[in-house]
Amino acid sequence: MAIINLTPHDVTVWLDEDPMGEKVCFPASGDVARLASIELGERRDEGVLVQDVEFGHLLKAPERVEGTRYIVSLPTALAQPRGDFLVPFREVRDDDGRIVGCRALARPL
Repeated sequence: MAIINLTPHDVTVWLDEDPMGEKVCFPASGDVARLASIELGERRDEGVLVQDVEFGHLLKAPERVEGTRYIVSLPTALAQPRGDFLVPFREVRDDDGRIVGCRALARPL
């Protein structure tokens, strides 16, 4: 199975619980699956601008290819449920709390 990363950054997956253990990296492909929004209107509530926005429109959806999976962001996978979308799952953080990878790829159902 081929896995193509459609996020804007490399995704590193640890293959075991050892922080120094084996890992695999899926480099950013250069193509990014992004969501668009449609602005429907606006109003002011107590002086604050409130926009009516429809979220969740997938831009540049990849073609479905037998035997190929795509790493996308969780919002993208939830907005456009597809069996070929995977998301980083069980984050790995460094000592400063920054996400440096994950322990698995999840397929949202």
